[in-house]
Amino acid sequence: MRSNGRLTEEDERELRRMKEEESDFALKPLKAETRYLRETGVSFLLRVDGASEHDVLADIDFSFENALRKSSETFSHSLHTQSERSWTQILEWINECTARHTACQNHTPVTRPQWPTRLIAVGDSNSANVRLCDTSALNCSALVYITLSHCWGQLVPTQLLIENYSTYLEAIDLSDLPKTFRDAVELARKLEVPYLWIDSLCIVQNSATDWASESSKMNGLYKNSYLNLAAAASMDANGGLFYPRSPLSTTPCIVKIGQGADAKYAGSSYTPENERSEKMVLFTRAWVSQECLLAPRILLFGKEELHWECNELRASETFPQRYKASELAESEIQAKFLRMVWRKMHENTSLSSQMRLEVWSEVVSEYSGKKLTKVSDKLVALAGPATDLGKSWATVDYLAGLWSYRLRRGLLWRCWEPSPPRQPYYSAPSWSWASVDGPVFLPVDDQYVEGLTEVLTADIQASDASHPYGIVCNGYVLLKGPMVKATVSKRSSGELWDIIFDTGEATDEDEGTKDEDLDSKDAEDIIPLRSKISASVSWDDRGMETTVQAANVYLLPLEVGLRADVGISLEGLLLLPTFLQNGQFRRLGYFEVQDDWYDWVGLGLGSGLPKMNGQTHDSWQISLEEEAVILDGCPQKRPLGDSTERGYYYVTQLDAQALVPEHDKNRSERIKEWMRRFRERSFQNLEENQSREDDRYCNGLVDKTLTESYGYCLKRGDYPRIESFLSYIADSEKVSILSDQLYEERHGGGYFTIQII
Repeated sequence: MRSNGRLTEEDERELRRMKEEESDFALKPLKAETRYLRETGVSFLLRVDGASEHDVLADIDFSFENALRKSSETFSHSLHTQSERSWTQILEWINECTARHTACQNHTPVTRPQWPTRLIAVGDSNSANVRLCDTSALNCSALVYITLSHCWGQLVPTQLLIENYSTYLEAIDLSDLPKTFRDAVELARKLEVPYLWIDSLCIVQNSATDWASESSKMNGLYKNSYLNLAAAASMDANGGLFYPRSPLSTTPCIVKIGQGADAKYAGSSYTPENERSEKMVLFTRAWVSQECLLAPRILLFGKEELHWECNELRASETFPQRYKASELAESEIQAKFLRMVWRKMHENTSLSSQMRLEVWSEVVSEYSGKKLTKVSDKLVALAGPATDLGKSWATVDYLAGLWSYRLRRGLLWRCWEPSPPRQPYYSAPSWSWASVDGPVFLPVDDQYVEGLTEVLTADIQASDASHPYGIVCNGYVLLKGPMVKATVSKRSSGELWDIIFDTGEATDEDEGTKDEDLDSKDAEDIIPLRSKISASVSWDDRGMETTVQAANVYLLPLEVGLRADVGISLEGLLLLPTFLQNGQFRRLGYFEVQDDWYDWVGLGLGSGLPKMNGQTHDSWQISLEEEAVILDGCPQKRPLGDSTERGYYYVTQLDAQALVPEHDKNRSERIKEWMRRFRERSFQNLEENQSREDDRYCNGLVDKTLTESYGYCLKRGDYPRIESFLSYIADSEKVSILSDQLYEERHGGGYFTIQII
C-alpha cells in the first residue's frame, strides 16, 4: 500500500521480486560445449551461459561404435512412406511372418460365434464405395479381416448410427470417409483382404447396448485378426497412414574427430520412431494397449518410417530384419518381453500363478499411465487382456483390475504420482487401481512377506453379468486386520509424513531425535515406543497431496516385508469411514513405514535412501557434499570438501549391499529364514503358488500376535518404528475404543472386521 505517495517497504520488496522475475525471462546468450570422451565418442551440449553444470537445454552424442556399425548398413529411404519400396517392405514382413513364424500362427480354429458382429467389406480397387456387412449373413467357413487402430482426436470421424444403419448396409461413399479410413481401405484392397474392422463404423455409436456388447468382444476381435494397422502418428482420423519424409530424418550423422592418423569417426545413434511418444501419439491412448498386446501382427505407420511388430520380430525400414538390441530403449525391450510372455501363457498352461500375476502387473503399469477420453472406460479398455488371462487362469477370480490370487498384495497398489481428483461418476471401487486416473505401481513380489491382515471375501457387481471383465457398478472387499486411528502430518521439509498416535499423553518427542540410538548395543533397553513415526504416504487424489497438511485417518497395515538387505517395511492403506453402514470405509491412499538396518546418515549419504512413493529404486541417487565429474564417460567421486557445489553420487543396489555391515546382513538372513519357514507352514502340502479351497485369496497364515511377531529373529532396536506402530495398535484399546460404527466385528488385540468399497 502507498503511504503519502511513497512506496512502503512491502511495496519495494514486491517491486524487486517482479524485476527479478522479469530478468529470469530476459534473453540470455547460449553456450555450446564439446565434451570428448577418449574411448567412447564425443558429446555436444547446449546450455544458457552461466547456468549450472546440470542445467542442459539439449545434447547429442556421437559414439565411435555407432560410426563403425553404420558404415556397414544402408539408410537410403524413399521420399514417401507410400512408395513402392515401402510397399515391398510391407509384403516382405507379412510373407515372412505368415509363412515362417510359428509363434504368430493361430492354431485354434475360430468359430462363427467368435467372429466380429460387423465388418466393412472393402470391395475391389475400382469401387468408389465400401459397405457395412453383418457377419451372421456371410456364407463362408473362415473369416479374414484387418483391424484399424486410430485416434479420434477433436474431430469425430464418420460414425455408424441407428439412423444410418440401413444406408451403410447398402453402401458407404469413400469420399465421405476421413483420410485414415480411406488409406486403410486402400491397403486392405492391395493385400487382398476382403474385410476391415473400424470401431466407429462397426459399433453403433449411439446405442449403449451395442457398445457394451461389442466392447466385451475386443479380446477375440484383435486376437483373431489377420493384421492390425496402427495410425500411430496421426492426431485424428484425417491424418492418414502415409506421409512424405526426408531420408535424412533417419540417416545417422557421421562426424570426424581429430586430424591425420589420430582421426576417428563418430556416429549419432538411431532411435526408433515408436520410442518417441511425441511422434507416435496413438501410444498415449489407453485403448491401444490391448490392441497392440492381442493382435498377432501390427503394421505401424509413423511419419518417418514404417514399423513392424509380431510375436517373433520387431523391425523398421531402417532395420528391416530386426532392431539391434543396442538400438532399443528399456521400454521397447520390456514391451517385447511382455508380448512374448503373454503368448507363452497360452502355450504353457502350467505357468505359475505368480508369473501370471507378474505379467499382469506389467500390463497395468504400461496401461494405467495412458489417456482415456472417458475415465469410466478404465476397465472396459483393458477388458480384452483381462478376458484373455481369465480364460487361461482357472479358479482365480477377476476383481475390477485385480485378481483373487494374492489379493492382499494387490490392494497395496500406489500411484506413481497423485492422480486428478476422483470423478463424480463411478468407475471402480476405491480399493481398485482403476478408480484413479494416472500411472500406478502394482506390487507382486512376495518372497519375504508376512501378512498382518486377512482377506475374508471380495465381490464385484458387473453392469452386465455376462461380461465380468467390463464395467462394474459396485464392489467391496471384507478384511480382518489391525486398524488404528491416527493423524498423518506433512513434514515442513522433505517428502515424508509423520504418523502421530493419540497416546493420551502430551509429548513433544520428535521421531528424528532418536535416530542416533538405533544402533546402540543397549537399544532394546533404552529406546521407548514412539508416538510419532515417519512414513512415506501416497495419496490417491492430487487434491489431498497438494492441499492437506494434516488429516485424521484410519490406518490398516496389510503386510511386513524385507527390503533387500537394508531393512524391513510395513505397508498398508489410509482409510476414511463412509458412515453409510458400520465398518465401511473408502481408500484414501497408501503408506509405508521403514526401518533400515544401516545408518545412512552416519555414512554421510544424506537422511536416507530416496524413494518414489515408498518404492525403492534399483539405483538410488544420494546427495553428497561433493561434485560428480565425468572422466572418459564414467562418473568419478571427488573427496569430500573438494568442491562446495552440491552434486550427486549414484549408489546401486550392489553398492548398498557392499556398504551394509556383516551384522546387518545377519539380521536380514535371520528374518529371511523366519519368513521362509512361515511361508512353508502357510502352503505346506501344496504345489507352489496354488491356493487352498479354504484360502481362495492366498492369505497364507496370518500372525496376529503383532508385537511378538519378530522376537525370534530381531531385537527391539532392530525395527523401532514398526515395533512402535504394531505395539500401539495392540494396546490401542487400552487408550481409546473405536466407535461401534467403525467396524463390523471387534476381535481384540487391535483386530477388526471392516469393509472397503
